[in-house]
Amino acid sequence: MITTTIILAEDRAIVRGSLRSLLARETDFKAIDDSESGREAVARAGKFQPDIVFMDIAMSQLNGMEATRQILQKVPTTNEGADTLRHGSV
Repeated sequence: MITTTIILAEDRAIVRGSLRSLLARETDFKAIDDSESGREAVARAGKFQPDIVFMDIAMSQLNGMEATRQILQKVPTTNEGADTLRHGSV
């Protein structure tokens, strides 16, 4: 069985934890790392070469859009997913 590797790039710990818990229930997905900022996400994507980065677009140090651009330059085989929800938006 092939496992899809994922990095969770999200500045809210509760959201990262929730996503990690959901992914733990799946046998074909594995959260291999998480990041609290865009800069961390870029560095860790270069190190771990994930299949997917789930990216919050509004993060500190480097926003998710720019972090995504940099990740795709470093690791062009990585796919991106975006989290656009903010506190109070639901």
